[in-house]
Amino acid sequence: MRSITRVLLALALVAAAAPGDTAGNPARPDRYEACLDASGGVTVEMLDCAEVELSWLNSRLNGHYGEAMAVLPADQRVALRDLQRAWIRYRDLDCGFLNDQALAGSSGLLLQSSCLIDKTRVRVGAMKDIEARARMLFKGDVAN
Repeated sequence: MRSITRVLLALALVAAAAPGDTAGNPARPDRYEACLDASGGVTVEMLDCAEVELSWLNSRLNGHYGEAMAVLPADQRVALRDLQRAWIRYRDLDCGFLNDQALAGSSGLLLQSSCLIDKTRVRVGAMKDIEARARMLFKGDVAN
């Protein structure tokens, strides 16, 4: 059973460290993979690596969100805010479920972190697209 958990954990971490995402956003394999490699498989250190990567991704996500909000009309800003809040709730519940399935042990925490990174990477790409469409449709318009 432990070997299956280790294999699943290794696959999850490789997926989280994969360069780029489906929206063409570059990952930071130079930092994230190097951090994971340097962790020596120590859970606490791997979780620290994941925290740094997730923080970086959230910063990018918030940047694109803010830029989109700056050009959208008021009604669409409210819609985007509601959409983003719902997505955050979904992401956190979905990734928390992985932790719950692993009985909240260290492997669960690693799976949850990997899930948060994967989903946030994809969302950064989606938000980047939302920002680009907002700029294209509402450029020159002053957001109210």
